Amino acid sequence: MLKNKRNIKAEERWLIYPYRWAHHPLCEKFSDHVYTIKGYKICRGCFNMYLGMLVGMIIIPLLVLYAKFNYLYLFILLWFLFLPTPLSVYLHARRVVKDISRQLLGIGIITTFTTITVALISFFKNKDYWGLVVAIIVFFIYVLSYKILSKERERRNRAICMSCEQYGLPKCEGLESYYERAIGLSALREGDAFGEE
Repeated sequence: MLKNKRNIKAEERWLIYPYRWAHHPLCEKFSDHVYTIKGYKICRGCFNMYLGMLVGMIIIPLLVLYAKFNYLYLFILLWFLFLPTPLSVYLHARRVVKDISRQLLGIGIITTFTTITVALISFFKNKDYWGLVVAIIVFFIYVLSYKILSKERERRNRAICMSCEQYGLPKCEGLESYYERAIGLSALREGDAFGEE
């Protein structure tokens, strides 16, 4: 079996590239969780979230600097940006709705850190204790929601795996390590797919 990382073909090397974003299992059961661009799999949720963050990095500072949004306006806006995410998760929304909610979540993440920053500036500059209260609330909502939603996402992914006929195998098609997967794909072309070492 192929051992040298340099001999792995480019599309297989993509599997072990640390910044490839596709951290889902690479099997058919998770095909709707990724975008396939020129044969490369990219995590759909991360792509949309980072796209939203990019948009947020442009829009949110403009709202603060030119529309004079204070931390209270940002706090209200944050709820409109964040609420579609848990709703789409728990209501089993269609994939396109999840994509949009992920983009809003990305904008919401930028809004979260902007809200905390603006609130703390208001607290330290003007002794505005409500600014400190809002900053603390926003921080804990962010941490708590991240943990809850991550756990729910993990539970759903595990349920998909547990319903698979390969669940429990030492080397299932989608969840073995990406390096082993890359080696296995190379070995497949050489007629020794996923052979034991």
